[in-house]
Amino acid sequence: MKLKWDKLLSNKRKLKKEKNTDNRSHFQKDYDKIIFSNAFRRLGRKTQVHPFGGHNDHVHVRLTHSLEVSSVGRSFGYKLTEFLLEQNQFPQKRDINDISTIIQVACLGHDIGNPPFGHAGEFAIRDWFGNNKNYLKKLKTAQQNDFLLFEGNAQGFRIVTNLEYDSQNGLNLTYASLASLVKYPWCSDTKQAKMKQKFNILQSSKDDFYEIFENLGLISKKGFIRHPLSYLMEVADDICYRIVDTEDAVEMGILTFAQGVEILESVIRLSQKEFDYKQINLSNPSQIMSKLRSKAINVLINITFDEFVKKYKNIMHGDFDTTLLDSAKEDSEFRDVFEMIDEIMKNRVFATKDKVQIELGGYEIIKILLDVFVEAVCDLETNKEKISYKNKKLLNLIGSEKPTTKDSYYTKLLKITDYISGMTDDYATNLANRLHGRFDRWM
Repeated sequence: MKLKWDKLLSNKRKLKKEKNTDNRSHFQKDYDKIIFSNAFRRLGRKTQVHPFGGHNDHVHVRLTHSLEVSSVGRSFGYKLTEFLLEQNQFPQKRDINDISTIIQVACLGHDIGNPPFGHAGEFAIRDWFGNNKNYLKKLKTAQQNDFLLFEGNAQGFRIVTNLEYDSQNGLNLTYASLASLVKYPWCSDTKQAKMKQKFNILQSSKDDFYEIFENLGLISKKGFIRHPLSYLMEVADDICYRIVDTEDAVEMGILTFAQGVEILESVIRLSQKEFDYKQINLSNPSQIMSKLRSKAINVLINITFDEFVKKYKNIMHGDFDTTLLDSAKEDSEFRDVFEMIDEIMKNRVFATKDKVQIELGGYEIIKILLDVFVEAVCDLETNKEKISYKNKKLLNLIGSEKPTTKDSYYTKLLKITDYISGMTDDYATNLANRLHGRFDRWM
């Protein structure tokens, strides 16, 4: 089968009756809905890589990272639009800016489901349920895997389709934007999920997924097919976190200025063989790093989009099963540069004491929260209206989306992970302290 752009750029929504009261396109509305959402705003107090606050407030958090990824995604959108126009494949009924806007929307929302404390928060939730499987015995195997392999990507899809703004329809985004947000179009109980430890489809989201992907022509005999724009959203993220993490590491003194320059120069030289940072007419180290970061990102946009073009036929036939960055590593020079960067990130940047301490602390905080809230759910499941005074108060903290006696046990547990994964780092820390009787953090 071959994917068709007129379908892939569909502006259909779950709720069909949404009035056009201004001149924004459907996809521009999607962008604004995410920007103004509570879940997106909370990313401002969620860890990206390095702990924020303390001695340095200049490092990236999830929110600034997402905004930067959307900027890079927009550039990919312009390139793809130009390419499709040259190939006479751009749909006649679509605005020239639609593709770049859709990719921006997907980039804005790509981390919206991440729990507090970065990816450590994901592993903390997985490990807790893995160590407390007795709480999952009442669930079907497929439902159990939603918790045992807890995934920020799947949680993000649940947020925008079911939780944020409207508990039935979420933000009511267009199908094109929602599908472009999906990197792993399979459920938690599949071979892909177990092998890659990644998935995008919770059992509670299966009906929405089928409706969206069927409408866009993204279902084959083999299952769901990735939307082509999701590859560009993904590589925008891959580029930003590697290059910007380098800049942050220099800012925090984890890497020296010379080491940061060496990394970014190696990327720039993939395109400009004779490049030397001393060509930059600046003396301030921070300004030099900013200029190098800008050049490095631009080089990677060009290289990875060229890779998209090379693999275009495979992508449009649903036969491309890797990332654009990994595909570009078929070139030995590109591969050598990124293996060097990833080695430095792993052994130097991600291994700092502050980062490790935050991750370990995050594990303990999430354990405290899951201990009390899951136990409260079990009390509600068993005793219904006769739930203990303490557990009733605990569940009331969740507010209007708290578990109720009408919910299935699976839904009750989902509402707990909704609540905890939606917390900021600070809120999770403060609440865990209070639940342990330590009130000094909020005094």
